Amino acid sequence: VITTVADQQQRKITVENVLYIPEIDGNYLSVPAIAKKGYQVSFDNVGCKFRKNGNVIAKAELKDDTYILSSWKPPAKQKLRKAAALTKMHQRLGHTGWQKVRQMQKENEKCETCTVAKLTRRKRKGTLAHAKEPGEIIHTDVCGKLPNDKGAEYWVTFIDEVSRFVKVYPLARKNEVSKVFDEYLAYFERISGRRVITLHSDGGGEYIGLVEKLKTLGITLDFTPPYSSETNGIAERTNRSILMLVRVFLYQSGIRKTSWTETLQMAERILNGRPRRGNSKSPWEVITGSPDDLKNMYPFGCLAIAHAPKQDVGIGRDKLDVPTVQGIILRCERSGKHLIQLFDGRKRWTKDIVVQEETFPLRQQQASMTPELAEAIEYAKSREYLNPTSTNTDSSSEDDLEVPVQKQQVKETVNIPRQIRSRATDQVKLSCMRTIPEPETIEEALAGPHAQYWEEAIADELESLSKFQTWTLVDRPKDKQVLGSKFVFKVKTNQSGEPLKFKVRLVARGFQQNHFTDVYSPTVSFDSIRVILSIAAQRNYDIQQMDVSTAYLNGELNEEIYMEMPPGNQTTGKVCKLNRGLYGLKQSGKIWYEKLRNDLQRKGFYATTADPCVFVKDNIYVLVYVDDFSPRRKQEGRATSQSPTARNVQNEGSR
Repeated sequence: VITTVADQQQRKITVENVLYIPEIDGNYLSVPAIAKKGYQVSFDNVGCKFRKNGNVIAKAELKDDTYILSSWKPPAKQKLRKAAALTKMHQRLGHTGWQKVRQMQKENEKCETCTVAKLTRRKRKGTLAHAKEPGEIIHTDVCGKLPNDKGAEYWVTFIDEVSRFVKVYPLARKNEVSKVFDEYLAYFERISGRRVITLHSDGGGEYIGLVEKLKTLGITLDFTPPYSSETNGIAERTNRSILMLVRVFLYQSGIRKTSWTETLQMAERILNGRPRRGNSKSPWEVITGSPDDLKNMYPFGCLAIAHAPKQDVGIGRDKLDVPTVQGIILRCERSGKHLIQLFDGRKRWTKDIVVQEETFPLRQQQASMTPELAEAIEYAKSREYLNPTSTNTDSSSEDDLEVPVQKQQVKETVNIPRQIRSRATDQVKLSCMRTIPEPETIEEALAGPHAQYWEEAIADELESLSKFQTWTLVDRPKDKQVLGSKFVFKVKTNQSGEPLKFKVRLVARGFQQNHFTDVYSPTVSFDSIRVILSIAAQRNYDIQQMDVSTAYLNGELNEEIYMEMPPGNQTTGKVCKLNRGLYGLKQSGKIWYEKLRNDLQRKGFYATTADPCVFVKDNIYVLVYVDDFSPRRKQEGRATSQSPTARNVQNEGSR
């Protein structure tokens, strides 16, 4: 059944005898088959209409020589509203399993972050001890070795068997277990009002030092039998759960791995605050008798905007400054206080806070980080949080960042073996491959069937911009023009029309520029190309083709130009002060040519007087067409070794 929309009403078309062809990336309707079912189909130069009994039941729009059926989709706001509560709770609880979230919310979903960070092997069944009251048996285990975080390379967990109440402490060395156990014992007995009877561990050497201490406290130390780690399953599974949460927090927030200790308190709060399987009470409620209200929980690493008190000398603000500071969430306490790390590196406890739960600044934009954290940013491949921008630009480039359709390197020449299949299947597949629509907006890109590829291309584009230090984040100027920005999407295909690359380029809306002077950028003339090719053929020169990826980013701007941050990466009150040329700017072509010319001149080349894009050195001729080079040289290998110092120069082979 196909649900379509015509005249703003939902219609349904039932199709039978459907063929499933795995090679085809799309759904196709056969007009003859539809006609045999009693439908009338009429075509014109803008689209086609499907009628039955004189009534229009479906419409299709002509796009890229293909009629695209207008299918019905639930309104975006309706879908967002339906899933908002569950998704927020899922994120707030460190991407807790949906079965446990459904226990509180009565819904189910899937999450890409969980797939990335929480994949494990299957568990084995083991023999577990049994306790009847909290405090009777406390399980413990050490996890490590981990990347050094301010001296810590391990953590130790203590878990009450009955309630599954968890307490975790970072350790610099394993032999510190005895020291932190004193702290845990006092804490547990204070909040639960119960004594600890037995401590159960795997018999590791770090627990040997506890034997005498536990005897004086009247606590039994119980070890697992040799080679039977499954009997310490409660502690090991808890450590695995904590490790999953730590991975989720690091991946989701974008902070460096050597800051893992920052995530432990949030992981502990989540494990103690969510109900166990088969029990409506959380471990915290079982131990203390009071429910843990998780409504004040926010996703680790999300954007937090906090009130800045006047007496905060670190801010140094006057009456005209905004009364807020920005940072990321590190911890959420039951009292309602939140620990945030500001973008200047300081940490602050506060209750006066506004949170943007779907914005993770450290993950989304390296340029917005402090020097202390900037080195840690690893861009994610999803930007499920990007917002749509629909304004068109006057500039794009064939030299866009590319993401392979398959998870493998795409070589220069791709030979696709032709399998034996019917002529009709070949024609349908070819038609499908040739008509992958190129979205106009981010919303369209991320809502379509190729969203995964567009997300990866967007993330790679942002990473490339960060590597070039394309901009510096500054406060929004009051008397300067700020240009808009948008993403441009393009699908690169082979000669058969099959997709090879999904490409995305962030461009500035240069048509908005009011203040600019010289923007002329030369390109090699076709007369020069013909002359040099004739010389190369006559003298039997080798010919190579080179390309510079993200060429314009090599040029350095001298003008003061400001641009809005990329969609989905906005920071309140901040804009990008451009350091380098960006596609769409009026002067980008000029500064790229000047950068290239200077690099070639330093290597001994000189531009001819007849054509400024023909450079000569000895028997080497270099022709430049924007970001493409075509060196002609007498001796093999010389031109490549003397290519300009721009980044990402790709040799596309000899001819």
